Amino acid sequence: RQRVGNETFVAKLNPLLPVQPLVNTRRCKWILTCAGLSEFPLQLVLLGSSEGLMRYEYNGKQYDVLPGTIHAMDVLDESCIIKVSASVSSQHPPDPPSLRVVLLQPTTCARGFLYYQGGCYTASGSRQSFKDFSSSILGSAQLASFSSMAEISSFITASR
Repeated sequence: RQRVGNETFVAKLNPLLPVQPLVNTRRCKWILTCAGLSEFPLQLVLLGSSEGLMRYEYNGKQYDVLPGTIHAMDVLDESCIIKVSASVSSQHPPDPPSLRVVLLQPTTCARGFLYYQGGCYTASGSRQSFKDFSSSILGSAQLASFSSMAEISSFITASR
């Protein structure tokens, strides 16, 4: 288990499972557990590769994550298990798919996120419909809303 700021990564081989050589770097699978985390509820964000499709299973439901987008969820206790799989097409370089897991905490945002007026914000360069976006955040995040140009200017200034 390695903790870097508010991003937690678990990379541990199970000694009971045979280790197989990495033959196909275009597909990867991860199993994330929340055991050992102490503060609940918390918000967890999955960020996948910008080139490939990612799918994950959480609380018995499967979700697809489009390339370059994020999925956010509320984690209520340490019993959570999230199964993630990702793949890239043969048209892309032979780099394996990547996964970044971010734990959003009050007053602290992860690398690539902006803390602004009590919340963590991020922007994506990927086009996405509002319907797709709202289903990707599973009710655990919100769109930023502004009531004046001054607020928009302040947000832009804070993001630089």
